[in-house]
Order: sequence, then structure tokens, then C-alpha cells
Amino acid sequence: MCGIYIEPDVEYIDPYIQEGGIRSCAGDSKCGYTTRTELAYAYAKMLIEDQHNSEIYNLHGEAITQYELADYLGNAFDAHLTYTAISVEKFKEEQITELGECKGRS
Repeated sequence: MCGIYIEPDVEYIDPYIQEGGIRSCAGDSKCGYTTRTELAYAYAKMLIEDQHNSEIYNLHGEAITQYELADYLGNAFDAHLTYTAISVEKFKEEQITELGECKGRS
């Protein structure tokens, strides 16, 4: 499972709505999302409060699939969104087409 910022998906809502959903190569994998603000708050607390020394924290939300993410974003933005799983190769191709050779490969 991974943890990732939710903001890029929220910021990309208009293209998701125009395209009718999310396309990625994540398949049925799960990811725990969080916001940069939540992480900044947690990091600050860990830095200034001694009780957090030597502790280990999982700083992400409950792990969800891309299907669930599409549902949650659709509900939040009053849009019908679906998730379409595509191959890694197709995803890379689409990213390069949209973002250019340099950014599409990252």
C-alpha cells in the first residue's frame, strides 16, 4: 500500500469530469491519501513535542481503491465519475501525450 497526497486528484477534477472519470494503471491496488496540510501539522507536532521521539507513525488515511476514489470525488463534486484500469504502457503513453516527454515519464 502507498500513501499519497490527495490534492493532485482534487486539482484535476475538471479533466476527470470532462473525461467521465479517472484512468490509471493502479488496478485494484489501495492507497491511503492525506493532505499536505495534515502532514505539515503532524510533522510540526512531531518536531516540537518530545513524546513523539523514536515513535513510528503511518501518516495517511484509510487505504482505498481508485474505484472508491472516483466515487468519493464524484460525490464531493456532484459528478458521475468512474475508474478505468489501463495498462502501465497505456498510462505512460497517455501521460507523455498530456504532459510531455520529460514530465510524463516521472
